[in-house]
Amino acid sequence: MDINEYFASRNVVKKIGEGLYGEVFEIVKNEDYMAIKVLPVEGEVIINGETQKKFFEVLSEISVSKELSNLRTEASNQVDGFVKFFGAKCCRGSYPNCLLNQWHIWNEEWGSENDNPELLNEDQHYIIFELELGGTSLEDYRALVAAEAKSILHQTTAALAVGERALKFEHRDLHWGNVLIHETRKNMLSYTICDGRRDICTAGMEVRLIDFTLSRLEKGECVVFSNLSEDESLFQGQGDYQFDVYRMMRKDNGNRWHEFNPRSNVLWVHYMVDKLINQKLTRKSKKLQQFFNRMLEYECASDMLNDEYFIDR
Repeated sequence: MDINEYFASRNVVKKIGEGLYGEVFEIVKNEDYMAIKVLPVEGEVIINGETQKKFFEVLSEISVSKELSNLRTEASNQVDGFVKFFGAKCCRGSYPNCLLNQWHIWNEEWGSENDNPELLNEDQHYIIFELELGGTSLEDYRALVAAEAKSILHQTTAALAVGERALKFEHRDLHWGNVLIHETRKNMLSYTICDGRRDICTAGMEVRLIDFTLSRLEKGECVVFSNLSEDESLFQGQGDYQFDVYRMMRKDNGNRWHEFNPRSNVLWVHYMVDKLINQKLTRKSKKLQQFFNRMLEYECASDMLNDEYFIDR
């Protein structure tokens, strides 16, 4: 459909984020708020220094988003920790003014790392992901006390563990910009893994994991993955543990990205603990430091769930 037709029945509230391949906005339709991710695809214009993705490349992310969202209603392996996926639309046209206005407001306030999307022409195609509003990224969230940090880690690990059991899932890019947090009045959250029901104390926090561009899962005989062996630049970053994790994943799986290697999920939670200890906690936590020191002994998030750090109330 024409992209301006798509926005004729939707009001754009504000831009709320950006990534290498697209922009994220908050919108409202019929008093329902949601997040949309707008990805230019199939065009010849270089944007943000990258060639635009092809339709088939985005299809894998749509499939992963849908399957993880569906875990909310599964019986044997159920969890709410992945952002809810409402659907995807394919649109065409020049970048709408309603989005450009919000892009400029964001740029003036925060400074965008992305190119101005007005360079896209009237023949440009887009895939629009429609998602729940998950909250504020861990990177941008306020400082945390130990109980809040523990809940965030417990919820994240539980989501990854359920994904492992149900779909042989690896996130493969769970930096702290892809962990969203919103406040909740719920005291407890529940999830099911291998038919066993377990509870998590929220400490007033609820977590949603997002962005499955690099993720891997399988269902039946179908394996969905991104072949990261074709992107050497991903493994050349320096200056943050995040870039080390990409290289650690490659070392663990021998650069065979179609295979299931759930230790990658452990590596990303280890990265999260490092961020919490060094940049988010208001006070040092001896228990969290001890957990950090032994985490890499585990081979998957499912095993890590049974660590005394999570079991000890």
